[in-house]
Amino acid sequence: MYCILLFMLIFDLVNSADSSPYNQDKIQELENRLSKLEKIVEDLEPTFAKRYGLVKRCTVPQVEHGFAQCDKTYDIKPNTKCRVVCNAGYIATAGRIETRCKNGGEWSVELKCEVPLVVIGGGEISDSSGDRSFEVIDFE
Repeated sequence: MYCILLFMLIFDLVNSADSSPYNQDKIQELENRLSKLEKIVEDLEPTFAKRYGLVKRCTVPQVEHGFAQCDKTYDIKPNTKCRVVCNAGYIATAGRIETRCKNGGEWSVELKCEVPLVVIGGGEISDSSGDRSFEVIDFE
């Protein structure tokens, strides 16, 4: 909140018609205060983690052409596992099928769905149903 207010003050001073040395000094002072405040905010997370044992959690990964199915849907702590579920017409990319939440709130692998190179449809389901013909569609 304070960062936004300081930024707005700097913006107003920079865009004011009066560019007197007084305003330039004020701008520099506000920029210095903003830098100090950004450093404090940046140091808060590691401080809280160290003092209070707080753990940064992951959010459910976003997957283009599919979605992530996780062991948990909220409070995703490190080592929680997610798998990709792709929309119809897409398959999971090799090596990007499963991911784990790492310490720091990041995922080990980005889940990904892609268009398959070949789709095979049809074929015999069992002795009593389906037919023996099949169709091969190549997307390249």
